[in-house]
Amino acid sequence: MDPMLSPVALKHLPFLESLTVKYISRATEPSTCHLSAWLQSLGHLTELSVTNGHPFSAYADSLPRNLRTLSLTGMMVEPGAMASAGKKVPDILHLRYDPFVFNGPSYVAEIPGVFPLLQTLKVRSHSVSEKDLPWLGEMHQMRHLVILDARPGHCPLSSDLLCKLQDLTGYRVHVVLSGDAIDPAACLCDLY
Repeated sequence: MDPMLSPVALKHLPFLESLTVKYISRATEPSTCHLSAWLQSLGHLTELSVTNGHPFSAYADSLPRNLRTLSLTGMMVEPGAMASAGKKVPDILHLRYDPFVFNGPSYVAEIPGVFPLLQTLKVRSHSVSEKDLPWLGEMHQMRHLVILDARPGHCPLSSDLLCKLQDLTGYRVHVVLSGDAIDPAACLCDLY
């Protein structure tokens, strides 16, 4: 499932600061995840972006301490995986949290306790509910909440919900409605 790189492929790049890993599809067998081994040798990594691939729990314990920007898109996130990541990298400043969710919990309520210094949170509207607002309101460092599936003239979150968030945060959080640039001919089934 991993790209054609061995578990030691990045061992000689210890000063690498940014890594993007894009898998073709989601994987379910964590024992075949080379990403965990790669991350253990990348102590200077500050940015990590992972699309699809293995469940987050397969490498959450291997995140380098210097990591400040984390992007998780399209993979499964199991209970406890975010808490494990928070123990390794509590100083995350920017998080794109866009996991594969199909009628399951989104774990957004865990984020404030796990990443207390978070300044930017990017999520899809289905990940945020009214019950998550008190948790998001407690994020005293947060400056930007980006709703990834908004389109010009249409926000999937109600204006009441956005107003409540603004009120809870004392208008400190800038809510950005930002639809991802998507190829209109592309199949969107992999995004959900």
